[in-house]
Amino acid sequence: DVTAAVLHSLVDIYRHIVTRDDRGVCINLHFDYSDPSIDIRTTRGALAKVVITAHCAENTLIRIPAWTPKESIRLSVGNVETALKMIGNYAFVPRQPPPYDMALEYALPERTTSETVGGVTFHFTWRGDDIVGISPNTDFFPFYPSAQPGQ
Repeated sequence: DVTAAVLHSLVDIYRHIVTRDDRGVCINLHFDYSDPSIDIRTTRGALAKVVITAHCAENTLIRIPAWTPKESIRLSVGNVETALKMIGNYAFVPRQPPPYDMALEYALPERTTSETVGGVTFHFTWRGDDIVGISPNTDFFPFYPSAQPGQ
């Protein structure tokens, strides 16, 4: 059943937004999330911003998307900009007395990719990991906004 498979996938994604291991709490996906120990709120505009409120004293690791320019990354803890310490693909924030906020900001670079399906070449405009436009588009129930070719 398709509905059950989709629901199972969504539940699995939600269960892996935040995981815990011997290093501490790991923020794997930048989605809104809440449990008794942590709250995550994300926004996207010119930059992506992830605000994490920790309610427990745990080391925190925040995954940095591989496609974001490293020079664009800004991390603050308790409203104080903090030097970025990386462990693999994760920014590391040592435990603090709770509650405390961490804010991660990074650029959303734009790029264009192309796919040919059924003899038609579609051009996708991406901002970060989001598709923000497609060309050519369809008049019948378009899924993405129209993009101008070459943008």
